[in-house]
Amino acid sequence: MADVFDAEVPDAWRDRLVALWFATPHLDWQVLTKRATLMRDYLAAWRGPGGERWSLEEEVPPNVWLGVSVENRACRHRIDTLRQIPACTRFLSLEPLLEDLGHLDLRGIHWAILGGESGAAARTSDLAWYREIITACRRQAVAVFVKQLGTMPQNNTVPLLMYTGKGGDIEEWPEDLRIREFPR
Repeated sequence: MADVFDAEVPDAWRDRLVALWFATPHLDWQVLTKRATLMRDYLAAWRGPGGERWSLEEEVPPNVWLGVSVENRACRHRIDTLRQIPACTRFLSLEPLLEDLGHLDLRGIHWAILGGESGAAARTSDLAWYREIITACRRQAVAVFVKQLGTMPQNNTVPLLMYTGKGGDIEEWPEDLRIREFPR
């Protein structure tokens, strides 16, 4: 429930967390960050509790899913950095979706989570952006999970009236956006 790769997080905390990944193969971990470079560099240099070196030549344990947030075009570089970390499952959190992301190269990505911004100061998200991403995911065999449409969804610049404040009631959505898939 926190970004463990925030610059303020001490490496000792990260060390304990990564050791826990290896010690708990029965648990699935979803690790999401906006700091893809810090995640990559930290994992490349990580040493286990006994001082053993783990390298990026090896995959992170299969129970650890690594993800990055990409909310606008300026953040797309995080996808390339995520691809540099060998993992069985890599995912994107495309939320809050703040603009059309343009062409997305999804090579090596297994899952995309989409969502609009919620709250009193939420910015709009256009359903056309969701549809473009879903099309790209379909073309590139990436699972899609539409989490919520946000507080201010619009359909081709026309506001979409929703009864729920976060746009989280799937029954209120256009049918083509009612997608909740998981990676294999």
